[in-house]
Amino acid sequence: MRRHFLFVLLISVLVACRAPANDQAQRSSPTPAPPATLPLPTASPTPLLASTEITFPTSTPVTYVIAPNDTLIAIAQKFGVTLEALRQANPGLNPNALPVGATLIIPAGDSQPALPTPTPVPLRVRQTTCYPTRDGGLWCLALIVNEYAETVENLSVLFVLQDESGQEQERQIAFAPLDIIPPGRAIAVAAFFPAPIPAGARAAVRVLTAIRLLAGDTRYLPAVARNVLTEIDWEGHSAHLSGTVTIEAAEVAPRKVWILAIAYDADDNAVGVRRWEAGQISNAPIPFHFSVYSLGAPIARVELLVEAQR
Repeated sequence: MRRHFLFVLLISVLVACRAPANDQAQRSSPTPAPPATLPLPTASPTPLLASTEITFPTSTPVTYVIAPNDTLIAIAQKFGVTLEALRQANPGLNPNALPVGATLIIPAGDSQPALPTPTPVPLRVRQTTCYPTRDGGLWCLALIVNEYAETVENLSVLFVLQDESGQEQERQIAFAPLDIIPPGRAIAVAAFFPAPIPAGARAAVRVLTAIRLLAGDTRYLPAVARNVLTEIDWEGHSAHLSGTVTIEAAEVAPRKVWILAIAYDADDNAVGVRRWEAGQISNAPIPFHFSVYSLGAPIARVELLVEAQR
C-alpha cells in the first residue's frame, strides 16, 4: 500500500515539473505572421501620341501683269503652262479682251512640255471704216481676211485714231469676237472711240497677233449653221437671223457655241457685226435667232461664222 502511494506521488511530481517547460515552449514559439500581400505590377497603357498632320509643300503660283499686245496663248507659252490651266486659274477672264494692267495668276507648270512657239501670221486688212454715233463717238470696223489654208486664232488688232493732219489722237487694242478664223474667211473687229472726236478723224489699223492653229489641237469642234433664214427689214437697218447649229462628229456636248453675224452693204463693206452665244447646249441641233444692225449703209447680205469649243 505504501509502495503504491509512493509511485503515484512520483508520477505527480514529474508531471508538475514538465508542465512549465511545455508552457514556456508554447509561449516562446513565435506565431508565424501571415504572408504579406504585395501589389502585383499592372501594365500601365502607354498614351498614344496624337497624329500630327504634315503639310507638304505645294507649288506656289506666280502673278503676271498684262501688258499691251499680250495674248493668253503667248503668256501660257512664256511661263510653260497649258492654255487650259491658265484659263482655270483665272476664271471669268475673257481671252479675247485681256485688260491691260490686270494681274493674272500663273499656275505652277507641270511635267508636260511647253507648247512649241507658233509663228505669227501676217493677215491682210481688207477694210477699215468708221461710223459716227449720235452721241459724238465713233465706231470703227476692220475686216481681216485669213487667206491661208490653216485656221488662225488669237487675232488682235491695233486701231489708231488720227486727225486730219495724220497726228495720232488715241489708240485701242481690239480682239476678234471669235477665237478662230477658218481658212478663206474674213472676220470683223470693232473698236469704239468716245466723244469728242476731232474733225476729219480717220482710223489706221494694224494686225498685232494672229497664230496658226497647232496641228492636233482638239479644243474646237466642227460646227455648221443649217436652215438659216435671213430677214432684212425694208430699210436695211437690221437683219433677223434664225436656224440651227449642228455639232458634227461630237461625242460630247461642246462647252461653248458662238455664232458671229457680219452684215455687208451693197459695196461689200462690213457695216455691222454681232455675236450670239448659245445658252443651253447639247448634242442635238441648237436653235438660234437674233438680229444684227447696220452702223452705216443698208444691209444687203449677212455672213455667219460658227465656233464650238470643247
